[in-house]
Amino acid sequence: MIALASATRVSEIAALSAEEGFIQMNHNKSEVTLRPFDGFLAKNQRREEAPRSYTLKALGPHAPSDDPERFLCPVRALQTYLRRTNPYRGNRKRLFLSLIRSAVKEISSHSVSRWLREAIRESYRIQGQVDQDPLFQVSAHEVRALATSEVVWKNTSVVDVLKAAYWSSHNIFTDYYLRQKCQYSKSLENKRGAVVCAGIIITLGL
Repeated sequence: MIALASATRVSEIAALSAEEGFIQMNHNKSEVTLRPFDGFLAKNQRREEAPRSYTLKALGPHAPSDDPERFLCPVRALQTYLRRTNPYRGNRKRLFLSLIRSAVKEISSHSVSRWLREAIRESYRIQGQVDQDPLFQVSAHEVRALATSEVVWKNTSVVDVLKAAYWSSHNIFTDYYLRQKCQYSKSLENKRGAVVCAGIIITLGL
């Protein structure tokens, strides 16, 4: 959910820190800002750049407490995750912990990539879609592509998308990440609710 809401790379997700000050919730809990550990450099980040941060929006009024859609709120999911995993954190500083209870090492980007692939496959299985759409590539990279493409098709400016994904040029987005709306968004058109993609709340069914 955080991968979709932030549209960031798996290496950056793996580097997110759970240390004090690296997770900042605003006063009304409408958004939370995450930061990677000190010294981490993203794929296209220069050393002289300021540390990057990733802001996740809460669904808030789009999914009240009695609405099942509240489970799609990344801020709620993050709070739940921290509450359930902090007793097992030990000396580990990264936000996400290994699924192996006896593990003491920090996770890698490969772990995050594998978790995302497994989550995608499981969501298809739960929906009864054993044979995945051949147009859909089951990969962590594709989550980043779908998140940024969806906000563009919902009339968000490309400039805002580039800023959210930390791309310096629109060519990177249009050449490698932009997906056709008909391939991936058709099934969302008849749904109601909201989802957070690339730092932006997307209202469905409108």
